[in-house]
Amino acid sequence: MQNICLVHGWGANTQKLEPLKKELENLGWTVFLPKLPFFELPEPQNPWKLEDFTKFIDSSAKKFFQGKPYTLFGHSLGGRIGLKIASQIDTQSSLISLVLCSAAGVSRPNSIKRFLFKAVAKAGRILKNVSPPKYTIFRKIIYRLAKASDYAQITSEIKKETFRNIIEESLKSQAIQIKIPTLILWGKQDKTTPISDAYFLQKKIAKSTLKVFPKENHCLPYNQPKALAIEIDRWFKSL
Repeated sequence: MQNICLVHGWGANTQKLEPLKKELENLGWTVFLPKLPFFELPEPQNPWKLEDFTKFIDSSAKKFFQGKPYTLFGHSLGGRIGLKIASQIDTQSSLISLVLCSAAGVSRPNSIKRFLFKAVAKAGRILKNVSPPKYTIFRKIIYRLAKASDYAQITSEIKKETFRNIIEESLKSQAIQIKIPTLILWGKQDKTTPISDAYFLQKKIAKSTLKVFPKENHCLPYNQPKALAIEIDRWFKSL
């Protein structure tokens, strides 16, 4: 029996990956699709770092699969989590393979965007108290310039800090530490996580296989659930 844990991206939810879950189940997989804090589970009292997400997913998957071997599929933020977990596993881990789909964490936001995040956080605290209407306009303009729609939609300060914590961490150095078989799935038209990230991961992860979808973008797992399920199933059976 093949076991797989599906982890969605930032701003998404488990419903986004339900079609992929069903397609994998049709192929005989046992699928765990966990809800995440900040999205469908209650928000923690303090900001999280990526390490907190990895601990949450790792412990949840081990409990769900009762310690049996499993594969981790991560899309976008889920890919960040997958990269982090896979780079830290030891001989006692039940994670035996990894699927990275348009994984975030390789290309960090450029210096201008990171500066704008900090500028918004600092100036916003002042302007928000002085003139809430002006603060709202100011925030929308800055986020539009930074192309940071995910950040712009966050209303919770704890969630905002969590988002900043996550994007500040580069996972480039972790890639070379991944020793388990890894399938990399990517849309060539992806503007959120560029195709160059996929080629970087393929080069750095020793036991990796890359499958590029020429006409797809960052919504690859939503647009092509059946095709992805078939690719995952075929790849895993070839290991």
